[in-house]
Amino acid sequence: RQRQMCIRDRLISVYSLADNQYQMPFAMTLSSILSENEKVLLMDFQENSGLSRMLEQSVEHNLDELLVMAESGRYSTNRINSCIGRKHKLDYVYPIENTECLCEINTVICNNLLQMLGKEMHYDCIVLNMGTRFKGFFDILDRCSDIYLVQKKGGISQWREYEFTEELIERGLSNVVERIKLIEPPVTVSYTHLTLPTKRIVQ
Repeated sequence: RQRQMCIRDRLISVYSLADNQYQMPFAMTLSSILSENEKVLLMDFQENSGLSRMLEQSVEHNLDELLVMAESGRYSTNRINSCIGRKHKLDYVYPIENTECLCEINTVICNNLLQMLGKEMHYDCIVLNMGTRFKGFFDILDRCSDIYLVQKKGGISQWREYEFTEELIERGLSNVVERIKLIEPPVTVSYTHLTLPTKRIVQ
């Protein structure tokens, strides 16, 4: 596992291979529970996740501003704080309005963003609600201590999970597969890891 971040010291991701309406509520609930005992930041990389409606807030600065700071390398604690709100004990980054900007995220920008937040804000844990895969998506997953995969029953969901697992293994990220926890909302939580593909697929 890479140790380039300054946070102390966990990075957690929430992701879904399906259009799952429970992904953001689960990410919010998980973050809120963790924030009871840790300093936690929730950061939303999912397009139109519903977070802005859940918060019912309109602000001038949001994730877009943080990405600009991360890309330019010019930032201050005050500017970062202007992009962050608080609900009870949980900190969260105000969600982005122009969601097309999310596809412009890359490994360098994301690494700079995490380092910037770690250096200036000293979070114990950052929870990433993941959306469309950006360049460096798998690098970030590799740095996560836990990956929560929110499932959607029926259809071809099981085959999408199978292909996702296969791609991780082909990228040499079997260790990431072992850190995946399957979530079946709204009531069932499964901590069973994804099953590795058979030898026929690995070969």
